[in-house]
Amino acid sequence: MDITITSETTATSETMWRAVTNGEVLAVGKSAGEALDSLRKQLGTETKDIFIVCQQWQPDDFFTAAQQKQLSELMSRWRAARDAGQAFPAEDQKRLEELVEAELAASAKRSEKLALEAKK
Repeated sequence: MDITITSETTATSETMWRAVTNGEVLAVGKSAGEALDSLRKQLGTETKDIFIVCQQWQPDDFFTAAQQKQLSELMSRWRAARDAGQAFPAEDQKRLEELVEAELAASAKRSEKLALEAKK
């Protein structure tokens, strides 16, 4: 199981951390450790073999700066709607899910690239 942990800056300049497993499970925390702990709780089982990649959340060939900006903006709006108890527009929710899936796929590709580089 691969876990990728990345940081992102919110609209309020706060740093949040995301932990993702193989593009399937996502957890967010105020620190990398908090995100990882939350992710492990979601998994519900103890795993012996975990490969964790921690990196700055920067644009790359797998997920562009424009995608990152849009994801960050949508996440901020989603959190604001959630905190206010308001519905999040369906069109925005769909785009948010598409971007999350794209970033999860990008995380998997980054992990694959690192694994190949480590074998060299």
